[in-house]
Amino acid sequence: MSTESDETSDATRDVYAHFGLAYFFAECLFQGLVNILATNGVGITRGSVEERMKQFSKCTLGPLVEAAKFTIPSEHHGDLDRALERRNFLAHGFWYQRVHQMTTLSDLAELQRELIADQERFRALSELADAIVSQRLRLAGVSEEEFTAAYEAAQTNAPEPFLDREPPKAKTKLRVLRAWVTASGGLVFRDDSAQLWQLGERGLCWYVGDVEAGWNDAPFSDLLPAFVPARPPCSQSWCYSLEFSTGFKVRASINEQNQLPRVSVHRAASPR
Repeated sequence: MSTESDETSDATRDVYAHFGLAYFFAECLFQGLVNILATNGVGITRGSVEERMKQFSKCTLGPLVEAAKFTIPSEHHGDLDRALERRNFLAHGFWYQRVHQMTTLSDLAELQRELIADQERFRALSELADAIVSQRLRLAGVSEEEFTAAYEAAQTNAPEPFLDREPPKAKTKLRVLRAWVTASGGLVFRDDSAQLWQLGERGLCWYVGDVEAGWNDAPFSDLLPAFVPARPPCSQSWCYSLEFSTGFKVRASINEQNQLPRVSVHRAASPR
């Protein structure tokens, strides 16, 4: 028969385990909110997702919660606020304020109940975030088979590191040397530092990948090289023009019928 000391030792160990699991689910919620913010937008591209992933992964949970409220239904906002409060308490105050409860079985049982409640709170919001992102991927054309394969790969392989580059600042100008039309009809640009770019929601964003053999030169290639603002001022989501220094524009807009991005090129300069 276990002695009271053995029971207390086991209960103490369980409290440590439940604390670790609660914090794990808090981190799942953090990543879920990063994913929500990274995939928010019509016609979102992989490059812009990775840019946002890198940007939002540097945030703390508080700013993520506030930003996510613009896309998560309002009935969950109170739960998000409570989750933020509890996560901060676990990170900064739990052991200081609860250490005196680590001596008796009844107090240890109460700590376990408190931590289990936190686990359920964080897990529910994490699952909500996963459901929102999953629906967005389906609408973006990711099939069930592709989603399942990616999920299985994520369980067995480390995630790919973020690209070793920073998103362009608002007034950054790129010197574009070449441009191609991809097999799917998109545009990819290469600048004078050999970085690849594509059209994103509010201007040029990263292109993740390499130039492929089947791509054709863009129809305005005779007007390159040219300088272009990476992020045009006053741009809205998929509603902007990129004005190149040699006198032509690439216009991005939304097809009103199917809400998909469309691109048009306007030449205002004579070929050189």
